Amino acid sequence: YASDLVQDNADSGVISSEFLATSISSGADGQGMDAYAENQLRHSPHLKATTDKRGYVLCDVTRDTWIGDMKTLDTVMRPNGTLQSWKRYAVEHGRPGLQEA
Repeated sequence: YASDLVQDNADSGVISSEFLATSISSGADGQGMDAYAENQLRHSPHLKATTDKRGYVLCDVTRDTWIGDMKTLDTVMRPNGTLQSWKRYAVEHGRPGLQEA
């Protein structure tokens, strides 16, 4: 997932952002955007993206920007799964919060 973080769900504004990836090879293929994921996005205003598809986050970090390119595979249960760039977000120096990249 990708999410902005606020302090104690208060009106503190965004204090940080985070990226989290599933394990690329454990479990099954994942469902992708199912009803559970859609419900999480609808009820969590700071959560920007979530999926249980297998993958990783490729990070490009410079002095001014951190870009998280969220990669997913359509299958890990069979060889030769297709890799895709699922979502991309940037965190810019001096600008709190995730921005679509």
